[in-house]
Amino acid sequence: WKQLIASFDVKNLDKIESSASIQSLDGIDETFQIKTPKKSYIYVNSYNDTIHYGQLQRFKDQLEKVLPKEYR
Repeated sequence: WKQLIASFDVKNLDKIESSASIQSLDGIDETFQIKTPKKSYIYVNSYNDTIHYGQLQRFKDQLEKVLPKEYR
């Protein structure tokens, strides 16, 4: 668990920007929901935020290492 959450810098979560939904084009939106003791964050298609998306990408990479293939 600590390895998974180590990719997040809580101070920078407010800086991550969501993008418009593109469900009508590809049927899939990438959504993250992060809850801290003080706040809840929801991001949709944040991969377009090339400056701040890195911590979400690192989380995805770590998660893929521990999830069985049938859940990916």
